Amino acid sequence: MAGLAPQLGGYYPRAHPMNPGVLPVTDPPSAWSSGMGMPCVVGSFGTDHILTLTWASSLDEACATYHLSPFGTPYLELDTFFANGGTHIAMVNVGTTDAHHTDYSPPLPSLVHTLEGHAPLSFLLFSNTIPDDTMALLHAHLAPVIDQQQGLVLHAPPAHITHASGIDPWMTDHDLHVKHVAVYFPHLIHPRAMCTVSPVFAMAGLFQRFDHEIGPWRAPSGTTALLHGGVTPAVSVCNEDTVSLTQLGCNVIRQFKVGTVVWGESTGVGLGHERAYWRYISIRRTLSAIRQHITGVSSWIRTHVEQGHDDADRAERGRQAILSVLNGWFTQGALVGSTAEAAYMVTTDPTDSGWCWHYGVCVMTEGEFIMTAFRLPARPENPSHDMV
Repeated sequence: MAGLAPQLGGYYPRAHPMNPGVLPVTDPPSAWSSGMGMPCVVGSFGTDHILTLTWASSLDEACATYHLSPFGTPYLELDTFFANGGTHIAMVNVGTTDAHHTDYSPPLPSLVHTLEGHAPLSFLLFSNTIPDDTMALLHAHLAPVIDQQQGLVLHAPPAHITHASGIDPWMTDHDLHVKHVAVYFPHLIHPRAMCTVSPVFAMAGLFQRFDHEIGPWRAPSGTTALLHGGVTPAVSVCNEDTVSLTQLGCNVIRQFKVGTVVWGESTGVGLGHERAYWRYISIRRTLSAIRQHITGVSSWIRTHVEQGHDDADRAERGRQAILSVLNGWFTQGALVGSTAEAAYMVTTDPTDSGWCWHYGVCVMTEGEFIMTAFRLPARPENPSHDMV
């Protein structure tokens, strides 16, 4: 997958910590991208009370940055992430959640600005160190950005919900029956501290592990989706409840003889969504990864297009460039089709302000194309993707 992933280069702008427009950040690691980019966790870490965004490539690195206690919630959450195959994670520290603290800075404006302007939201996690109302507020404001980028929010009900009957009311109350949210139940018991932690960190690690083993098109579910690190589900879920929760759009973590297994790869829309493919996590992640890849090579596409002799030649050059990107995904097994022509397609749609190509990919059924409009406007505007 490393060959497919664009290197999302550049550095985030630096600013005064209290500037509500920009988050102060550290430089990203040299190779932080897997097939789906980097998960982003929002929480209150350590004793640093100002808004920051840093990158961690190991548990030791995270501990060194935020002085995490080995029995504290952030440490245990990140431990399950790295134990399950996580390689890199972006940590957004919202600082203190006490509005009366001298270092308090509202996280919403800075976070939204930074993520909208710079970071593709592959999948977003919320630490249990921030209050539910803050989590709900951030989710509500970031939802349009995440959905537009075909990203995911990994969510879990609070630990006090221990029965399947409480899941649907909780998802309804928090508006989680949507196609960009993946809910996991129940919490996990961490073997070191023997306390419960949210399952979303282990799932983010599993996603990255599958990215490196095969790619984002591999479903993070079934007997191959084993959770590592000795974690076990805090609640035993029976077969009947597993079926009902899966229909609601909640994925269940269960204990079998082979170990702790993830059962289900649905988003919160459940079975009744009008576009069936949007409810599958692996499909959303594949479409998002393709989008990121094309965006990552857009400068090369633009240069290739501008070398054309006339409008028709430039349009065809752009079409061939996008076809070459999609062919890379097809040859690795991400797309469905017995031939390349049956798995993907690209058409040209010239505009007055730049170039536009419609590309379609088959991710569920051969011949059933999911179409996206890729617009390459005149410099210096950024390219855009819009579902058709």
